[in-house]
Amino acid sequence: MSDRITLSTQDVFCAEEVGEDDRVYIKRESQNNELVWAIYSPEGERMAQTGSREMAMALVRQNDLTAAQVH
Repeated sequence: MSDRITLSTQDVFCAEEVGEDDRVYIKRESQNNELVWAIYSPEGERMAQTGSREMAMALVRQNDLTAAQVH
């Protein structure tokens, strides 16, 4: 997978949906035999995914959120 960002819905990535806690979770996952980095809200809703950790972190920072990595 390239550094393309895939949103989990048709909507634009919306940091306001995260709520009062500005923390989101980044998790490395396998999807269709490819490794991706998924971004999850505090409630566990998948918000977006990308092919690199750097791109996921950039998306988080760009939206003034704080990332916590899930192992």
